[in-house]
Amino acid sequence: MRLISIRLEDIRRFSSPVRVDGLQPGLNVLCAPNESGKSTLFDALQACFFQLYRSKGAAIAALTPHAGGAPSVTVEVETPEGRFEIFKRWLKKPVAEIRSGGRVIAKADEAEAWIAALHHGGGGGADAGPAGLLWVRQGATELDQNIRNAQSAELARRDLLDPIAAEVDMVTSGRRLDRVLQRCEEDLARYHSGTGRPKAGGPLALAMAEVEELEARHADLTRRSTLLRDDLEARRRIKKDLAELLGAEAQAERKNLLERAEAEFQAAELHAGKLERARDAVGLAAMKCDQVADRQRTLVQARQELDQAARAASESAVALEGLRQESEAADATLQAARTADQAAEEAARVAAAQVQRAMRAEAAAAQSQRRADLLASLARAEKLTPRIEAATRAAATGPDAKALRRLEAEADRLTHLRRSFEGAAPAITMEHAPGVRDAVRLDGTPLREGRATPIPGGAVLDLEGLGRLTITPGQGQDDGSALRQAEAAFARALAELGHADMAGAAKAAADRERAAADLSELRLELAAEAPRGLDAQRAEIAALPAPEEAAQDGDDPADVARAQQEAEIAAQARTKAAQALEAARAAAGMRREARIKAEAAAEGAAARLARARAEVLRALPPDTDSREGGEAAAGEDEDAVNDRVARAEGALASRLTGLVAERDRLQQAHDALKQDAPDLEAARITLTRARSVCEGAERDIAAKRTAQAALDSTIDLRSGEGVEEDLADVAERLEAARTDLEHIRFEVAMLTRLRDALRQARADARDRTMAPVLKELRPLLRLLWPDAEIHFDDRILPTHLSRNGQQEEIDLLSGGTREQIAFLVRLAFARLLAGSGRHAPVILDDALIFTDDDRIEAMFDALHRQAGDIQILVLSCRQRAFRALGGTSLTIEPDGGGSGPA
Repeated sequence: MRLISIRLEDIRRFSSPVRVDGLQPGLNVLCAPNESGKSTLFDALQACFFQLYRSKGAAIAALTPHAGGAPSVTVEVETPEGRFEIFKRWLKKPVAEIRSGGRVIAKADEAEAWIAALHHGGGGGADAGPAGLLWVRQGATELDQNIRNAQSAELARRDLLDPIAAEVDMVTSGRRLDRVLQRCEEDLARYHSGTGRPKAGGPLALAMAEVEELEARHADLTRRSTLLRDDLEARRRIKKDLAELLGAEAQAERKNLLERAEAEFQAAELHAGKLERARDAVGLAAMKCDQVADRQRTLVQARQELDQAARAASESAVALEGLRQESEAADATLQAARTADQAAEEAARVAAAQVQRAMRAEAAAAQSQRRADLLASLARAEKLTPRIEAATRAAATGPDAKALRRLEAEADRLTHLRRSFEGAAPAITMEHAPGVRDAVRLDGTPLREGRATPIPGGAVLDLEGLGRLTITPGQGQDDGSALRQAEAAFARALAELGHADMAGAAKAAADRERAAADLSELRLELAAEAPRGLDAQRAEIAALPAPEEAAQDGDDPADVARAQQEAEIAAQARTKAAQALEAARAAAGMRREARIKAEAAAEGAAARLARARAEVLRALPPDTDSREGGEAAAGEDEDAVNDRVARAEGALASRLTGLVAERDRLQQAHDALKQDAPDLEAARITLTRARSVCEGAERDIAAKRTAQAALDSTIDLRSGEGVEEDLADVAERLEAARTDLEHIRFEVAMLTRLRDALRQARADARDRTMAPVLKELRPLLRLLWPDAEIHFDDRILPTHLSRNGQQEEIDLLSGGTREQIAFLVRLAFARLLAGSGRHAPVILDDALIFTDDDRIEAMFDALHRQAGDIQILVLSCRQRAFRALGGTSLTIEPDGGGSGPA
């Protein structure tokens, strides 16, 4: 079924007839302010389809206008059988008729039966049929909120799924499955409590307790037996180790090793001092060579720049003289062209004045029309001015794109430094021994098992049962100053923009861009109405003569053609003269510009020459001719300067040769010492190892003597306890208890597996029932949340939303999110209904009242996606928000025609 038109009469505020025409397949939108009659239109449609024509209940009484009358509704619909007109009137002379092609095909109860069959209602009331799902009145956001009877809503949803549900119920909803599942759960209750734990006093709990007790006894006896054997073996190893450490040969070997290591270290330390002094002498000589070489290089570069500057100054002077002569010739040509142009201009002016006098009468009527057009355009432009001022203020508020890019650059730099700092920092990884957990804590928090934890600033670790371990970073480690500076710079950038975080600044920038776009559109509209501005347009209107004055002025229009011909001839002559003048002016300008550039180049070359001369004098060594290099006489000629430079270069080259020879001699002496040098570090390591060997041997002897005495006492105590006999008895009893426990656990596992299989069969049946709905719903959910899923209960109501790897209960979501989910579920049911061949329109009366600006765009996309197969009628008072929805625009118009009973 598709709606074509709707007519109302004597319904609430519509005491006079009104109608809505032009409803099309797909999306239809009726946007109007509050109290325009949108909810009245919705209630009238509900009454037409779901209230019997003889009804006098509260729903019909609510439609009656204050002045009284008989509420009547006429709805034109299209079905696969053709177009029909439904007419109903209540209270006074109630009528129900179905018309087709101008004739009545059903009346009274037959008409009601025809309407019920049309929407598959199966009975009266607004809750019946799919309309309970697809017609949403104002303020009803939840899936069942606009239906008085939740059971009726469930039946309406199940009505769409009956073909699938019937097949599933044959397998999973029989009493046999229920009886088997109940018996299985009763048997499991003997072993488990309601929480899934072993039942206290039950067979499983008793068997587990017995096994646990015997295992503990067996473990204790095993441990004590193992300890006795380990102590005997440890005492034997200690006696053997003491004999080896206290032997005369071992003690003499340790003493000789220490004496040799001390002698070798002293010799290596003495040679290292000589080598260090030789290395310092080589470094000093190299530093002197570098200083002389740098001074020589600076002097050569200054002399080269002086030569180049002198050549450039000479070339600039020659070029300047030639350009001066060319400029004077071009100025003379320009003066002659200017005289000819003035004569041609005067002739063209006289001809143009004649044309103007001839055209003045012809333009009088056009000026009157122009004046009227300008006044209308000015009025429209003045209405745009306050909107442009508001948009201008909004477009100047918030950070611009450049400021946002600087802020994003600071944020990227901060992120890079933080990752680099943490990546370069040392890290610790904890792997606990079996049976031990959370024994090491950092700042009160247990270390993560097997995962590296960065400690850029060191750390203090609490070792349970041992004490506290402090880790101090080395002096060469980055102290994080660059990271702190980046954090401070980012905070300053945010403060300068007046925002607390990056998201706020980005939002303000986006708002500014949108305001700028609106301002651009308004300015385009203003430019279309007043291209030169409002003041210019007012001035143009004021300059136009009044209609009476225009009618009295002007010459004979018959002379216009002759005057235009003469003016055209004069204009051609004027154009040629102007072209010649422009060419002369361009040539003169080019010559003048070239001369100015040449003058600037000559001045620059002279300045460069002076700078180069001063630089050469500064580069001379202080001892040249016994004068300071930078204090040469200002009037000294070029030859004298060149002579001083040549002598300075020779002196520097000679001095550099001597210094290089001295440096090479010192380097050879250093290399000879280095070649014969013993390895100081190796000698130090050898001495450290020798001392460590001697000290370690003494510590081992003392420790092993103490351990031997302790083992002797422990072995004497444990040897008389009879541990081995008790261990054999407990092992036999434990084996029997474990066998009994395994039998019980096998029975529990079989019962649990049977129960889970029965529950899974029931869940699979429900999933197959909901598969068509989910198929229609998934593409709509993707418009809001990628990879989102909706879970339904047995009443075919959404219970959970899965997104971003988390599952959330529908009741805990925000009002706007619940509204959007219910909205999408309705659209999915509408597509499912259309797919079954039972097309019904979707009617939404201000259904998206809690949806924000970003998500409402996605909801508009969902409406357009579904509108390809179904008819959707959207009623809303949010004119600005729904301006971007699109679709066919509808209005409520007065209707002068009649549509009473035939």
